[in-house]
Amino acid sequence: MGVLLFIMVLGKFPHGTKILKDKYYGLIRSKRYDAYFAEVDGTKCSKSFKELIVKLLAYSPAERPTI
Repeated sequence: MGVLLFIMVLGKFPHGTKILKDKYYGLIRSKRYDAYFAEVDGTKCSKSFKELIVKLLAYSPAERPTI
């Protein structure tokens, strides 16, 4: 769900592949969110959007929202 929302808002995938060598995935995994949004041109996105995307794309499934 997070990937689809990200694509709808920014028009691109949030990361390449779910491997540690992927630059963007590494920023998400290491919780460097400010650096991540700067890299993907998402600095103009609202604070609430960023908070939601961070939760939906959390590395650990236990940290993601549930129904």
